[in-house]
Order: sequence, then C-alpha cells, then structure tokens
Amino acid sequence: IPILEKQTEFIGLLLLFRDITEIKKSQHLLRVQSDELKHLNDLKDKLFSIISHDLKGPIQGIKEIIDLAKRGLMTADDFQEILPDISKSVDGVTMLMENLLGWSRSQLKGEYMHRINFDVYKLILQQVTLMESPAASKDIKLEILGEGPLMVFADRNMVELIIRNLLNNSLKFCEPGDRIQISGNTERDGVRISVKDTGLGISPNNLERLRKGDSFSTFGSNNETGTGLGLLLVRDYVEKNGGSLTINSEENEWSEFSFMLSKASVGSGGKKVVSSR
Repeated sequence: IPILEKQTEFIGLLLLFRDITEIKKSQHLLRVQSDELKHLNDLKDKLFSIISHDLKGPIQGIKEIIDLAKRGLMTADDFQEILPDISKSVDGVTMLMENLLGWSRSQLKGEYMHRINFDVYKLILQQVTLMESPAASKDIKLEILGEGPLMVFADRNMVELIIRNLLNNSLKFCEPGDRIQISGNTERDGVRISVKDTGLGISPNNLERLRKGDSFSTFGSNNETGTGLGLLLVRDYVEKNGGSLTINSEENEWSEFSFMLSKASVGSGGKKVVSSR
C-alpha cells in the first residue's frame, strides 16, 4: 500500500503479510472431500447397474425355470437338458457375487488384510481343480507349469480371488482346443504368478485401456458377458499386496496376466494390517 504525504508525495510502502496456511489446508480438504464424494457416487451407480442388470437377469431366469417345473410345464427330460446351462448360470452369479462383495469391501476405508506365510502352489492346484469342469465343457486344456512349494507372504483370500478371476477370464476368451497355462516362479524380487492362454487375445486399443486400469467388459468366445469387475478387483488386490499387474497380449494369438508376491520371510508369522484406498 503506497504511503503518501499530503496526498501527493510518495514517501514509502506499507507491506501486509498474512498467513494463509489454514486457508490452503481447508481448500485441499474440500478438494479431497469432493473427490471422495464423486468416487462414492460412481461406486453407487456401478453397484446399482450390476445389481439391476447382471445380477437380476440370471436369477430371474432361474426363477422362471423353477416356476415352469412347479407348474408341470417342463418334463424331467427337459429339465435335465437345460441343467448344464442352469449350473453355468449359477456359477456365473456366484462369481459375480464374490467379486461384487470383494470390490465393495476394497472401496471402503478400513478394509482388513491378513498377510501370512503360505504355499501359493497349493492354492494354484486348488483353483485349477475347481476350473477343470468348466474348462472341459469348452474343450480347453489347463496346465500347471513348474512345481511347489512356493512360499509367499500375502493375504491368502485376496490371492485366491486373484487367481480364480484370472483363470476365469482366460477361460472366457478361449475357444475349443485352446490352452491355459498357470505358473509360479521364484525370482530375485519375489514370486511371480502368471496365467497365459492361447485364446482370442486383446486388441491394442483394449490392451492400452486395461493397462491404464479402465473398467469395461467384452463378450467371450461363447458370447459370455461380464461386468469388468474381475480385473478391477485383481488389480486392486495385487497392489494392496505390494505388487503390480502386468498385461501382455497379441491379438488373435495369446494373452498373459502376471503379478509378483513377496517371498515368505522366516519367522514373520501372521500379521493383520489395515489397507488404505
């Protein structure tokens, strides 16, 4: 502020200093709260969309079949004929429910992780066994490369869901005669788990979107539908266990999804931690 004598002669300046630290903190807090509110609204819209379409549709279809059977409008032979489709629909709904609940938990503050030492090779064997029936129905060969044990330090439930989603995703985009290989290898920085298939592959555009973490879904080799939640959950859970998801593919040739887990540390025992979004 200029200081004037007799309103005309300039004799100096008055400098005023004001600490705006608290103002800047308040502005930052408002931006964080605004971003969090937008995130919660997006989460709500995504959940409603999945529940109203992807979850309601299959359940409604099963209900209609049961109603037909109860009213005697479907013979036992008819029911047996469509039973494989019903089983496939139930499997899809079950997987969707697990992903939906897991993803919802992963978006909430204070989600608990229970990181322990365990043999991930046994987990791979278990998940491959669960996938053998749907793989056989599409005439797709499942292979495990390498042998255990492969001791890691991670949240076992999260890793289980990661492997199941990756196998299910490969199965979705494979055709009869294709092959899915899952492997685990000890490297210097940890244990790398890889799921590679000889399926439809990923277009360059979609590959770039996946690497950026975009959520979208495409039809499988048998027109299977999805929500895009599976890979979102995989990426989130991999990152919460200290790793990153690597995606490589050649369209119409192959696709490979891999991630790294920490090696088991001697005497670390179980450790429960609270994850942050």
